[in-house]
Parts: sequence; C-alpha cells; structure tokens
Amino acid sequence: GGIRWEGRGGGGAGARHGSRQSSTAEPYEEEAPPREDGDSRPRSSERKIAARGTPSNEGERRALAVVQSPNVAPEDIVDVMRSNPGSALVQEESFRALSELRLSEGDLRRLDEAGACEAAVAAMRDHHPDSAGVQSSACRALWNLSASPEGQAIIGAAGGIDAVVAAMSKFESDAEVQETALAALSNLAASDENQAIIGEARGIQEIVHAMNRFSENIHVQETGCAALTNLASKDAGIKKAITEAGGADAVVISMVMHPGDVELQQKALRALRNLCANDDDNKILVANVGGIDAVIGAMQVHRDDADVQEAGAWTLSNLAVNAENKAIIGESGGIDVVVRAMWVHSDHAGVQEWACRALWTLSVDPNNREIVTEVGGISAVVNAMQAHVDAAAVQEKGCGVLANLAANDDNNKVRIVEEEALDAIVMAMVLHGDDRLVQERACTVLRKLAFGPNIKPMQAANVAALMQAAATNFPQQCQEKAEYVIAML
Repeated sequence: GGIRWEGRGGGGAGARHGSRQSSTAEPYEEEAPPREDGDSRPRSSERKIAARGTPSNEGERRALAVVQSPNVAPEDIVDVMRSNPGSALVQEESFRALSELRLSEGDLRRLDEAGACEAAVAAMRDHHPDSAGVQSSACRALWNLSASPEGQAIIGAAGGIDAVVAAMSKFESDAEVQETALAALSNLAASDENQAIIGEARGIQEIVHAMNRFSENIHVQETGCAALTNLASKDAGIKKAITEAGGADAVVISMVMHPGDVELQQKALRALRNLCANDDDNKILVANVGGIDAVIGAMQVHRDDADVQEAGAWTLSNLAVNAENKAIIGESGGIDVVVRAMWVHSDHAGVQEWACRALWTLSVDPNNREIVTEVGGISAVVNAMQAHVDAAAVQEKGCGVLANLAANDDNNKVRIVEEEALDAIVMAMVLHGDDRLVQERACTVLRKLAFGPNIKPMQAANVAALMQAAATNFPQQCQEKAEYVIAML
C-alpha cells in the first residue's frame, strides 16, 4: 500500500481549490482530535502475575503476608515496599498488589501521601534496575495508578516516565516489559505535561521501536497504538516526532498484520485519526505509507463494529482534507464503505456524524460527488438526519453534504428533493433554531436547491418563513441566502 501511492501527495489540507474541485462546494473545518481516557484494566492486565520466587527469610515472609492479604490497605503496601527496598521479590509482589487494586480518588490521595510513586521510581531506578521482573511489575502498577488525571500528574512529577522509558530501553527484548511500559505510557500520555516529558525522554522512539520489534504481539501493538493516540492529540511538535520516528508506518503495519483483531483496529484507527488531524504533512505521509488502504480495509472487515466504523470515517474525513487524498479515497472504495456504515449503523449517532463529515469533505471533489450519488449517499444522509433529529452535528454535516452534492448539478438538485431531503432540512431548522451552524448550512443547501423544478416543493415545505427567521437571527451567515430563495419562491 505504501508503494502504491508514492509521490501522490498534494498541496496539503489547504489545497481546497485544485483542478478536480468546484469552488461552489464547501469543505468543513477540522476539529482538535480527542485523546483516550486512562484505562486501569486493559485486557492484558487481567493476567495474574505469579510470584517469581519463594521468600528467603522471615522478614520477606512477613512482608509477603501483608501485601498478599485480600483486604490490604493501599498505604500498607507502600510501607512494605519502603521497609524492604532490597528485596526484588517483595517489590514485585507489592507492585502486583497495587496493579490489581480498584482505586478510588481517595485511595490515590492516600497512596500519594504515602509516597507510592516515589517508592516505585526508587525500586525501578535505584534498587532493582537490572530486574526485568521488578520493571514489568512496576510498570503494571503505574498503569493502574495512572488511570485518572490526578494519578497521571503525580507519576509524571515523581519521575515515573523517565523510569518507564529507561526500562523499555534496557529490556528491549523483553515483551512483558515492553507491553506493561507501553500500557503505562498510554495512560500517562493523556496529560499535556506528561506528553512533553515523554517526548524529552525519547519515549516516542521507544514506543515505535517496541511496536516494530514485537510486530506479532497483539498486546504490544494495542498499547503502542493507544500511547501514540494520546501523544498525537494536541502538540504539533510531538506529532512530527512520531512520524519522524516511523510511528505512522508502525501503526499501518500493525493494521495489516492483525486484520481480524477488532480492538487493535479501533486503536490503530484512532492513532491515525489524531496523527492526521490539522497536520498537512501527516495527511500526505499516512497516505504514502498505505494508511488509506488500511483504513478502508478495517472498515470492510469489521463492518458490524460501530467503533471501527466511527473511527474509520473520522480518519477518512481528516485524510480527505488533502486534495489528492480525496481522489485516492474515492478511487479506493472509501465512499462505498462510509455509506454502507451509515446503513448498517443507522441508530449510532457517532457513526452518522463522522460519516457525514467524511462525505462532506470528500464531496468537494466532483468525481466523488458522482460516486456518492451512485452508491446511495443522498438517501443515507437524509436517513441520518431523520433518525437523529436531536443531534445538531448530524444535521449540520448532513446539510453540508447535500449542499455539495447540489453544487452545479441540476439532476442532483431534483434528486435531493425527491429523496425527501426538504422534510429533514426543515426539521433541522425548526429543532435547532438557535444553532448558528445548523441554520447556516441549512440556508446554504436551500439556496442551492432553489431552481425551477424544486420551487413548488419548497413552497409547500414553507422554507421561506424558516429562512427569514434564520436571517433575522444570523444575518451575516443567512441573510443573502434567504433573500435569494425568498425572491425565487
């Protein structure tokens, strides 16, 4: 896939008026991408960690009895760690106990006051830097402790990130260390401050290296993609560091190597989505390494999974801001999978919103407008608007798609009205009268639909009164369009 599109990168996200595009079609503006919430119980953490040895003295036996007690208090575990710094066995078992706790905010505060993070860093960095068992169990504990923003901040300030990255570097051949370290970083990277620390510690390079080295290990791939998703959620410099380290390539390779794993595909799609958001260069790079084919392939294989479809449509909508990518997606079957997702997941508002967003920006390309119409895109959009009348984003984006499809195409103008779009547009204007974007997009599509054969249906739908109200409330966005349509009617 990477070779297929080599050299086809275009003018970036700003190239919206190329030779393939109509100036009357209107692309949407991208939004900042989301990050994933911290996760204390990913599926690989469910594996119980067996003790790696037997106690060698009475002190160790007493310590293990405390941390292995079913009702042990979190702060008592920290006391045991501090009292037995030289015992790798006690440290491992203490970390195991911490990793299996379901922690409340109160528990986290008590652990912070007891110095849990400092004790973990000391065990990893000072007392047992050569013990893979201590490193992996410590990373697993930090994974659990970092499931909340408070925990993420505490660990970052205590030097936990440097300790985790050092463990990855020292034990680069140990899959368990890599998996647990990546899991910890995936949570820690949800914090803006921690993202900078991870970048400075060369954590990005270690993440990509782990994914490349353990390409067949599904847990390494999932946690690696989750870490890259959060790292790529905001800072442009970090996004650049990820792609320079080969992060986009690693994600695409992971998708190709594990096509049947739905959770991996979800996480990989979110990583690509964030890497491409508001980054012109990354849109081109992801396409060049086969990202478009990988996204479409995931949506084809996992057509019944709403999370894959939503993330896939979102990723395509980001990629398609680039003019060349619009054409590639259309030629590669991307429009077909988006429209199919809308029908299969007609009751899922997230799928409908992002499918409409994808069709909106894809339909700036005139060839893509033909494809959208041919595969039933008009009826899919109208159905989405009718099924999710309360979702302003679906209404706005649906109107955006219809406006593009009506641009310079009289046949589409008639077809849109025949597909009962006027009812959907009117309902959007009635239910979202205070929403500027909905009113603006609705007025735009009505302005484009207003011509000979559509005049009587538009009169019957009473759009003039709604457009007059929109012009009164939002004159800058709606007045010219309303005046034109009212004069036509």
